[in-house]
Amino acid sequence: MPGESDHIAAQSQPSSTQPLVQPLTNRELQILNLLGQWRQNKEIAAELFISPLTVKKHLDNISGRRQAVEKAQRLGSSRPMRANMF
Repeated sequence: MPGESDHIAAQSQPSSTQPLVQPLTNRELQILNLLGQWRQNKEIAAELFISPLTVKKHLDNISGRRQAVEKAQRLGSSRPMRANMF
């Protein structure tokens, strides 16, 4: 249908008000705080009552967001990252 593809394309383009990367979740912030205390994944898992694999998954998510922000900065698509963002 003419016009329908234009509508779909417009929906897929990010608006200037949408963040490029989702903020960290409370759990991810907890894990980063414990990591900052030099805790190992198994220690973090025990303290938060989650598995070490779940800790690793959260750390992978955090790393992915950091890499997305850095790539956007290289491409000129975002403002500089704040020091406390990660």
